Amino acid sequence: MKSEDINCDGCLTVGGRLLDFCQSCKIKQCCSNKGLENCAVCNEQPCEKLIKFHNFLPDAKASFEALKKR
Repeated sequence: MKSEDINCDGCLTVGGRLLDFCQSCKIKQCCSNKGLENCAVCNEQPCEKLIKFHNFLPDAKASFEALKKR
């Protein structure tokens, strides 16, 4: 997956466009199970799931860092 392949409204969207991948995303599931708005507010980050995802899609790390700053 490349950043240009991402055509969605983001993990936090409710009722918006999501990639098929989002339905099986372990990070999104983890946040949901913990009742977190997103992974940037988790006390356990960066976790193994997040590190693997950033290695798989390096452009996502920049988005993650920007989210942490909000």
